[in-house]
Amino acid sequence: MTKFIRVNFFLRIALLFAPLAVLHAAEPPKTPPMGPNIVVFLVDDMNWDYPGFNDGPCETPNLDRLAKEGTRLTQFYVHSVCSPTRAALLTGRHPFRNGMEERSHGNDTAGMLPDEPRSPKPSSKRGTTRSSSANGTLAIGISANCRSSAALIITTAYTVIAALKAKGVLDNTLIVFFNDNGGTNDNLPFRTSEMGEMSICKGSWKLVGKALYDLSNDPGETTDLAAKHPDILQELNARIQQLVAERRAPEKHLNIPDKPLVVFGEEENANPPTWLQPYLDSLPGAAKAKAKQE
Repeated sequence: MTKFIRVNFFLRIALLFAPLAVLHAAEPPKTPPMGPNIVVFLVDDMNWDYPGFNDGPCETPNLDRLAKEGTRLTQFYVHSVCSPTRAALLTGRHPFRNGMEERSHGNDTAGMLPDEPRSPKPSSKRGTTRSSSANGTLAIGISANCRSSAALIITTAYTVIAALKAKGVLDNTLIVFFNDNGGTNDNLPFRTSEMGEMSICKGSWKLVGKALYDLSNDPGETTDLAAKHPDILQELNARIQQLVAERRAPEKHLNIPDKPLVVFGEEENANPPTWLQPYLDSLPGAAKAKAKQE
């Protein structure tokens, strides 16, 4: 009798939950949660004091809103020229590790080392680019060589944010805005970094060549404290030498023979900027390529 009651009890429990089991089985499988969209604004050669959120002369209301409502990275360092910074963005590795330590030119065969892992990786399933935690990445390069280009920055930041809002994905989007390197003339109140000088930061200390600066009290790097802190100077120098030993040799910089140095669109070629021709003439192999074209 006891055995019958026990079996009957479990049978009733099974019958009670059977409809729920059927309903659960009939439900379609849940779609995995979507990762965030990532929009990257990478500006070229923008002076630190240009945008409005840094009290600059350019009116940048959308960027000002991003700076106000988002997170501002006050010690976000990039390379002193564009190509290494962009390579670091693509790989997540320092330029001395990915082989892109110098600025690429229009007539140069050298590039990032081909075996360097790049993120985000293409995804054939979604037809977009994605990394392990993101559905898509949109990269936009904006020149900031002159103040008039601020209008383009404003329009693009607005042409992108409005589109994200219209598609209902703005709240699930991470927007990143940064500069590939500082302005070519000045970056007040900060000091312009010289090309070719090794530099390293640790905490508030920054070593540039043989000069040592305390960024917590001297963000403009005006006072060299190397003589007053030889222990810190020695520690940072030792770290640089360790990193130099880990450096990967970059590809050889060779000229592409008899090829156009720079390619623009029809409108750009019809009305080239005044700086273009002097720049082309200064590139290695320009005279030979021009003579052959003529």
